[in-house]
Amino acid sequence: MIFPPSLVFLLMAAAAIVIELLKPLPIAPANLIRIVVGPVLMALGAALWLLAWREFRRHGEVFGHQYATETVVTTGPYRISRHPAYLGYAVIMAGAGLLIDCGWMLLLVPVAVLIVDSAALREEAYLMAKHENDYRPYRSEVRRWI
Repeated sequence: MIFPPSLVFLLMAAAAIVIELLKPLPIAPANLIRIVVGPVLMALGAALWLLAWREFRRHGEVFGHQYATETVVTTGPYRISRHPAYLGYAVIMAGAGLLIDCGWMLLLVPVAVLIVDSAALREEAYLMAKHENDYRPYRSEVRRWI
């Protein structure tokens, strides 16, 4: 993998801020909805990421795309998404875009998701090769994102 998914989201957020400085794309005036929804989304994304991390650790796995896995984690947030940590990053980025009124950040969330989705596909191919008997039924029951 060229870039870790976390770095993809970070670079996209940074690019959005730079573009915003050059060509502002405001979302809405400072209002209660934007100022409340942004941090709530960020908190929900962070909670999702933390739950994914905790579940991985609970199964004795090292949390990180670059490490081999010895088991297929299907509990906790992995019951609703095959990549809850990546989903958490996307939600954090969307919330940050709202909070700081950066329309470019909201526009770049799907771009980041598309880039990270290619990494997710490679991870899934690895899991199918290594844990086919466990991963195939899980993959048929749980969506990649939501």
